[in-house]
Amino acid sequence: MRQSDKYALWFIDLAGVVSLAALLALLVWFVTVRYDTNSTELTKLHAAVKSAQGDIRSLSQSQRQQDTLVAERQEKLTNLGKIPTSAPISGYFRTVSGLATSAGLDVLGQTPMSPQGYPGLIEERCAYEVAGTLPKLARFLHKIEQTEYWADVGYLSIERKNQIGVASAGCMAKITFSLFASPAMDHASSKVEGS
Repeated sequence: MRQSDKYALWFIDLAGVVSLAALLALLVWFVTVRYDTNSTELTKLHAAVKSAQGDIRSLSQSQRQQDTLVAERQEKLTNLGKIPTSAPISGYFRTVSGLATSAGLDVLGQTPMSPQGYPGLIEERCAYEVAGTLPKLARFLHKIEQTEYWADVGYLSIERKNQIGVASAGCMAKITFSLFASPAMDHASSKVEGS
């Protein structure tokens, strides 16, 4: 074998070793770098899934709250304008007292009176006394008109009270409110619905 043939074989062997090393290096690169890229993408996908699950929980909770609110408002809308089954005396007194105070009137007294019964209707009456100026009294009566109660002013008496040394004269008003309820209508409607 000649020297030149020997060099040619070594050259071929060297080329084969270099090619094999390059292939192994390429294989190692694909396995490590590609795996690293997939691992990073997988981590990002896990984070996106967790975020989406949190969003779904939050939206579900928000939907439950909205459903509750819709149900409450639907019930309020259904009952809007209907005569109640019992007269809310204590709630009405609190509302009227708050309106009198906000109008700048002094509440002198509030007295429940005996109820009156009519076929299918109950009238709960109460007497109310306030003192203040006439414009404040007018504002108070206007605010009462705006309440959502089934109420009526059955009696109104205004007396002017002149005080010495006061530029504007005060007034004292006696008012009788009537609150209405219809428990008989509630029983009749439930019998009709249940039939």
